[in-house]
This record gives sequence, structure tokens and C-alpha cells, in this order.
Amino acid sequence: MKKILVYGAGPPGSLFAARLHEAGHEGSLLERGQWTFRLCSLDAVR
Repeated sequence: MKKILVYGAGPPGSLFAARLHEAGHEGSLLERGQWTFRLCSLDAVR
């Protein structure tokens, strides 16, 4: 199985990554802007 990288954790990227996860795909979400702080504050970053 291929791993998928979603670049951009804003609303569209987060939704796309969530749908991929729900479908059973493995991947990562990459963000380096304002959403990084927001994702960390939601404990969404591991």
C-alpha cells in the first residue's frame, strides 16, 4: 500500500486526509503555517 502525503492542513486538506483515513489509507498531513499551532492546540498532532 502506498502512503499518501497531504500538503496543507487547512480545512480542505484536513477534510481530504480524514476521508482517506476513513477509507483505510495510510498517510500524513503536512503543515508549516498558521494551522500547525491550531492542530497542536487540539492535540491532533502526534
